[in-house]
Amino acid sequence: MLIILCHDNISFAILYTRRAMVGCKNPSARGLAGEKLGKRLSEKDCNLQVMSGDTDFMLETLTELDCPTCPYGIGTR
Repeated sequence: MLIILCHDNISFAILYTRRAMVGCKNPSARGLAGEKLGKRLSEKDCNLQVMSGDTDFMLETLTELDCPTCPYGIGTR
């Protein structure tokens, strides 16, 4: 469940959405997220799901692929 927090008029939901959209651009992250969902995700399908408010699936995947030295902090599996 995504908890929306506000601090100094900045909604963290916007930040979560932006980060999830970056994950949708990455083939490795998109592939792993698709495996968890049981379907093949195109970049378009992934973006549509994120923009509909479902960011958790991608944020959880990005946590698994966390790599501080990789581009955009996303490693490969």
